[in-house]
Amino acid sequence: MRAMAVRRRAGALDLGTYLRLTRGVTVSIAYLLPLLAAYEVGVQWSGSDLRNSAELSLKTAAGISGTLGPWIQRAVLLGVLVVAIRLARRNVPALRLYPVFLLEAVLFALLLGPAAAALVDSVGLSAPAPTAAASVPSTTQRLLLSIGAGVYEELVFRFLLLAGGFTLLHRVLGFRRGPSLGCAVAVSALLFSGYHHLGPGAEPFTAPVFAFRAAAGLALGILFTWRGLALCAYLHAFYDMLCDLTHSGAAP
Repeated sequence: MRAMAVRRRAGALDLGTYLRLTRGVTVSIAYLLPLLAAYEVGVQWSGSDLRNSAELSLKTAAGISGTLGPWIQRAVLLGVLVVAIRLARRNVPALRLYPVFLLEAVLFALLLGPAAAALVDSVGLSAPAPTAAASVPSTTQRLLLSIGAGVYEELVFRFLLLAGGFTLLHRVLGFRRGPSLGCAVAVSALLFSGYHHLGPGAEPFTAPVFAFRAAAGLALGILFTWRGLALCAYLHAFYDMLCDLTHSGAAP
């Protein structure tokens, strides 16, 4: 009876344990696998030539382009799969927590728009009016663009710029932790918003839309510091899908 009670307590997962496990780097990378694989496989299967600009910039910088690009991408996916297998062998209850993690991402996706709009309204600007969905040929391509934005924009703006900026300010330059983190979150949010208005075919600049995306970037940055990369990627993808389905507001 005592052994059974010990096993029952070991198998139980409270909120604190769930938050700690799902925020960890290994679990976060493992959770990115289905989203990343769905996007890369979907793009190859559909033959779509539409790409997120953050994806193109990241892959070009990493050398994952040209004739060797598809093979390098497959190697990356294989590497993430190895991480997931190692995670399973370590008996971390990632698979058991994954449905709860997805539910958490959906709930935050539902809250992101109202929270960003409230922040925009608080500074005297009107939240963006509902806009029509982008002129994309098919539902499959719109879905892939939403997933791609979730994965690659979060990799660029939260993982590279926010985490990298914080590391530079705090660990390299020696600034205090709080100001370094606040500066990294704010700058990454502004860059995240501004990049949507740059380049060919970019959205025309308006102050309310820029402010809305900056507010969304702040929210995503705060969540990144608290819950990690995977949650932000799923949240971002789900939110973009929601915007596409309802045609409500500007998608981050």
